[in-house]
Amino acid sequence: MTMKRIIYITFCCTVSFLISTISAQAMADVKAATRVKTNQVTMGDLFNNLDKGHDIWVADAPNPGKRISIQTQYLARLTRQHGIQWRNKRALQNIVVTRDSASVKYGALKKLIKEELDIMLSDGQKREIAIYNSNSRLHFPEENGLSDLYVKNLNLDERSGKFSATIMAPAGENRESQNKISGRFYEVSYVPTLNKTLGSGAEITERDISWQAVPTLKLGRNIVLSKDQILGMTGKRALKSSTPIRLSDLERPQVVKRGSLVRIMFSAGKITLSTTGKASEHGGRGDIIRVTNLSSHKTIEAVVLGPNKVQVVTHNSDLALLSGNR
Repeated sequence: MTMKRIIYITFCCTVSFLISTISAQAMADVKAATRVKTNQVTMGDLFNNLDKGHDIWVADAPNPGKRISIQTQYLARLTRQHGIQWRNKRALQNIVVTRDSASVKYGALKKLIKEELDIMLSDGQKREIAIYNSNSRLHFPEENGLSDLYVKNLNLDERSGKFSATIMAPAGENRESQNKISGRFYEVSYVPTLNKTLGSGAEITERDISWQAVPTLKLGRNIVLSKDQILGMTGKRALKSSTPIRLSDLERPQVVKRGSLVRIMFSAGKITLSTTGKASEHGGRGDIIRVTNLSSHKTIEAVVLGPNKVQVVTHNSDLALLSGNR
């Protein structure tokens, strides 16, 4: 074989190889998974390097946030009808198609459902709701928002407090999806709580108070219900924020300390006497505490008037106890 013949054969083989390689590189390759924004799945969504037929319909897209599978066997029949060549180098049997979406947690729909609940019951009672599976998500097209959602049906069981709601959401192309949400509703009372943690002995002022909804059934006799019950009071221990306050956790500010010297006052008609005593217990303004008269060494009861100042509250023997003549 001559050298020219060898060069010619080599040249032809090289050209043939390059042509087949370029052809293979240009051939469309099917995707394993894809995402779509509209309510249609087209050829262009399913292939890389597709040279024609991008807009050919393949299937209806799933609802926003959902997914479907398209069989490559079905795709092969469809592409033959349109003269589209492609390869399946990974031997895929299905292509997963996911619809893009915006989403919101069920728990964020409380306001929407509560407004419908208040309209249905319309009895003036204050209520809150708890949604089951509150972290589950409702999906809708990215171009839509919460204002496009609405309650279609709301079923209530007033005895148990349970409800189920059908929330309608856009699904694109004038379509809607139905989403079932369920939960419970309950009556609430608004009680004063603290907006920050206060240490024991710190006096509660108006600026420390916020209001919080608490299930009415959980309110016992020991829970503070009005701000008048806590203004000017102090905690016997640290009081946490955003937590219902118990009456038993409060006391008046301690203006008399146990063991401290106090001025004991006595008034009867035009007679006013005073002497020095020693407090046997702590006391806040208005509290009745025991004090010992240092002159008579008698223990009496007195009302705390202010810092280290008390007034006798006994009757017949007041003067004798105060003066030490008994």
